[in-house]
Amino acid sequence: MNEQDKLMAYQEEMNNQNQQNNRRKEPIIQPTYQATENGTQEPLFMEMTDNHPLSHNEQAILRFLQESKPNLYHELYLTGELMTYLKQQETRMEQRKNQLYQELLQKQESQLPTDFMKRTQALNQIKWTVQEMIQAEFLMN
Repeated sequence: MNEQDKLMAYQEEMNNQNQQNNRRKEPIIQPTYQATENGTQEPLFMEMTDNHPLSHNEQAILRFLQESKPNLYHELYLTGELMTYLKQQETRMEQRKNQLYQELLQKQESQLPTDFMKRTQALNQIKWTVQEMIQAEFLMN
């Protein structure tokens, strides 16, 4: 067995150990049951606590979770933390957007035209660039 085979065997062993360590040992939720009139047991579901209308960014984050990270979506949904997570992510997006906008504005401040229409067009271009950067950063990870 040469050195490359030993290295590959070691890497495979480490990957197997990491996969075993990352697996969930306990269930996502501990279901509770309620007796019905006919004597059967039915599960009680958690109600979402922070139930508010979703903003545009929260809707985009929700779609991203459902399509790209279904396991995380289901875990958050089942534990009742989905709405809190969406609000936190939206807050992070807004903070990052403001930070990027200020950075790009400072870099291009001296290059902005003095004509009102051209200046507005340049500022809108910065805004659209920042929006694209935010979508790439938060919704394509």
